[in-house]
Amino acid sequence: MRKVLLCAWAAGMVIVGCSAIASESTDWLKNNPVSMMDWGIRNIHEAVQKVIGELNVQMEGREKFHSFNDPLLDPQKYGYHFEFGYAQYDRDNDRIQIGSLVIPSVSKHSNKGKVDADSCTVLVEDFRKVLLRYGGYTGDFSADGLQQAVVNWFAQYGHSATTPPNFWKDLVAHITVEMSLSAKIEDYPPLIKCTESLAGGEVTVVNTPKK
Repeated sequence: MRKVLLCAWAAGMVIVGCSAIASESTDWLKNNPVSMMDWGIRNIHEAVQKVIGELNVQMEGREKFHSFNDPLLDPQKYGYHFEFGYAQYDRDNDRIQIGSLVIPSVSKHSNKGKVDADSCTVLVEDFRKVLLRYGGYTGDFSADGLQQAVVNWFAQYGHSATTPPNFWKDLVAHITVEMSLSAKIEDYPPLIKCTESLAGGEVTVVNTPKK
């Protein structure tokens, strides 16, 4: 579409201001904003990619040099590779799911990790802690500390809106962290799946019977 300019003129034919009439495409974008859910999921997805990148670097570095000792960032389990991560909203269960698929590492430097429930339980906790750091977590596992991470993901600064009472606390309770552990990436459904609240606590483990 040809761009049209609307200009205001002053005496003496001096232009004092012009503005373009929006095209159909840009006008559509302006009038169809993303939801707050879409915004937050997008931000979490970006954080998840950083998390799996950092965990894989630490896995590889630890296997080669045994040099990490940070109790928050240093994974407790080694011999694995985080294949991909995701963030999505499960409408049926009203849960925001954040997770990754993990398989034993094929690196020549490592001993292959085990595909068992104990390993999956530790991996999901490693993932959760690093995820919270990318959400602005400062080491405070109190409710306020957890809520700050969620605020950083879902808040649109400069956008004012009235939220329901206890909104951030309730939102934390509706976010789960998942870890799918399999022998190889082609396995579906995953051999073991672990789920934990973003706030931590009990880990639910589901085993898929081998065919």
